[in-house]
Amino acid sequence: DIMQLRDRQEKVEKVLTLFKSHKVGPFAEESTRVKGLINFTGALALNSKEGVEPYSSEANSGISSQFAFRTSVRKKDSLLAELATDSRYFYQENDLMGSPLVLSKVMYLANVSDHMSVAAVPVGARCDDFSTDPSIQEFS
Repeated sequence: DIMQLRDRQEKVEKVLTLFKSHKVGPFAEESTRVKGLINFTGALALNSKEGVEPYSSEANSGISSQFAFRTSVRKKDSLLAELATDSRYFYQENDLMGSPLVLSKVMYLANVSDHMSVAAVPVGARCDDFSTDPSIQEFS
């Protein structure tokens, strides 16, 4: 009986050492690439008009930013996420406070073959941009 217990213990120890030595999960071997685009031109614009409504198109000045994240999954597939500043601006006592950073795109891109790829968007998400953005294609 003791020999059988030792045998089982050795088998369990082998499995545990193999489990610990290998990376587990679909993202274990891949790194995430990040690309950022920050536009300062709106911050340089001077507005000479007084009494501009805070929500008018003329008030859309300031720094805008966009960050794209891409992680390779299963060699040919990609998980894409994009964060961008929202077009809504927050004002406090007639001073521009800034705009929130929102998740603008989440997409799983599966390359089935050289001529076919499939894009998937999470259930319940509002997505109106299924294109593979040129800024994201530069990661390749």
